[in-house]
This record gives sequence, structure tokens and C-alpha cells, in this order.
Amino acid sequence: MRISVVIPVYNSGAFLRECIDALLAQTETDCEFIFVNDGSTDNSREIIVSYQENDGRIHIVNQENHGVSVARNNGIAAAKGEFLAFVDADDTIDPGMLETLYKAGSASGADIIVSNFITEQDGHHIVSKSPFETGKLFAKDDIQNRIFPFMLQFDALNSAANKMYRRDLVVNHKVQFPQGQKLGEDAIFNLRAMAQASGVIFTDYAGYRYREVAGSATRNIIEKDYFKTALEVYHYDHQAIIGSAISAEKMKELKGLRLLDQVVSYGAIYQKPHPGLPARARYSYISRMIAHPVVRELVHSLWPKRIAGQPLFAKLILYCIRYRLTPLVWLAYAYSYHRNKK
Repeated sequence: MRISVVIPVYNSGAFLRECIDALLAQTETDCEFIFVNDGSTDNSREIIVSYQENDGRIHIVNQENHGVSVARNNGIAAAKGEFLAFVDADDTIDPGMLETLYKAGSASGADIIVSNFITEQDGHHIVSKSPFETGKLFAKDDIQNRIFPFMLQFDALNSAANKMYRRDLVVNHKVQFPQGQKLGEDAIFNLRAMAQASGVIFTDYAGYRYREVAGSATRNIIEKDYFKTALEVYHYDHQAIIGSAISAEKMKELKGLRLLDQVVSYGAIYQKPHPGLPARARYSYISRMIAHPVVRELVHSLWPKRIAGQPLFAKLILYCIRYRLTPLVWLAYAYSYHRNKK
């Protein structure tokens, strides 16, 4: 079998049929679809079973609710394909995606194939691309010298959904998604996979359609403590994954630049009005971020590198963060939010 697709499912009934229809419409037919029902309490399981009765490529793994990482790991354990792919149950993929990525991997010998993806948000379609050359096989040295530093500083390669992996790479090296981590599990999985890969190829193809829905991890700011998770990622022992490819000093710098960028972006998220979260609580959250000792240390030690090349608005926010001018940060984000709404 060429491809195993793992789909974790938790109370995804509203979008699940659309996801399954997209999978069954793939031009590549030599594949299996492993739905891992993560203790759903809605009609998700019934929907999968109704499709399974008419298509033998659909398999169901049922588990108690343990989260997306455990679900994906159990899906990997059940997979039999030459390659692995991951799709979230509220997303869709274009008909040619699996075939396109499989052909790119087979022709190049790459262990990991990376595509672009499309974000569907509020009626807008945004294509996200990586900065790396397409069609070129990135060997071990390229992974260590170019891809690792990029992944430590930026979020653009985090997702597992726009990639395809050789199953032998994942299984033989015991590459798994980390358990007990609310956000950032994809990034750790990809670093682990990249650390073992002998070749990575980037394609100029966008076929994964990521749908942002109310209550998703990116919007549920009440339950998800973004800054806490960002701090956990900053303190995470990435050296244990990638070894000595990057010095400890350089790694701290890259992760510090990333954390400062996240503080800037989280300020915008928490300033925006949100049902169930009053303005006072959101203001307090921003204030605590700015005052955190790690942020205070980084905003001073990395100041020349972080401020260089930033657009005017980002410079304003960074200046306010540096001098702990929380009221000005709040007003700047409020002005930007209302201006963009017009």
C-alpha cells in the first residue's frame, strides 16, 4: 500500500462528512484512511461507520479521550502504507494532494515531502508557503544548517498536515507526537522526524485546506494559555533532538527571537474582544506577558537583532514592550483592530 492517512477525530461531526468525501475523492486510490475516534461524544463515530460500510479503505481505531497526540500515535501504529500523511477532521484536501506528494517523494527519494497549504478564514483563502527552494532535495547538511535554524525561530514548518513521511522513518526511529502538550506537538514531531531524515523536498503545491473554526486551538483563547505554552517550548530541550548541529548559544538566540515574536502576536489576539473574556482579564494577560522575567531578559539582550527590519507597527509594539508601556500596547492593538475592521 502506498499511503496511510491518519485522521484524529474528536466531536467533529459538523465537518467530518466533508473531510471524508475529500479523502475518498483522491486521485491516488492505493491508500487507507485510519480514523482514530478520540472518545467523541457526538455522532462522529456513526458517520465514519456509515462510510466504512461502503469503502473498505476506511478503518476505525476507538480510544478513550487522550488528545490528538495519542490519537495520531495510535494511528501510526495501525498504518501499513509506504508513506504516512495526517489530516485533521475539520479540514479538507484537494483531489490530487496525496498523488502529488507521493510522486514527489518517490521521484526524489525524500523521507519527508512538504507542501504549501491554504487557510480558510472568515471567507478568505490565504496560501502559506515555506521559504525554501522547491523541487530540490535537501540532504542532511541542509537540514542541519538551514531547516533546523528556521524551525527554531519560526512557526511556518510546524504543521504535520501539509507533509508526507516515509513510514519506515517514523516507525524505525520511534518518531512520535509528544503526549500531554496542548499546543506545539506538531513542531516537536517534525523536529524529531527531520533529525532522522536523510532527505527533505519542498513542493510548490497547495492542496491542504485548513479551516479555522470557532473553538479551534488557534481561537480558543479561554482554554488555551498561549504564552504559557510558548514558554514551555522556549525551555524545551531541543538540543536532545537535534544534537550539536546548533550551538546552545545560537539555539537560545533563535528561540528567544521566536518567543518575542509570539508575545507581539499574542498581544493582538488577547486585545481583540472575545465573548466570555472581559477586557480587564485580557489586559491583565498582556501585562503579565510583558512583565515576565524571560521576556524582560530577551527584549534587552536581543534588542538590536529583534528590532532590525521590523515594520513600523511592530517596532512600536516592541518599544512599548521593552519599556513596559502596557497601556500604549493596548491602545495600539485596539487602533489596529478597529482600523482593519473597516
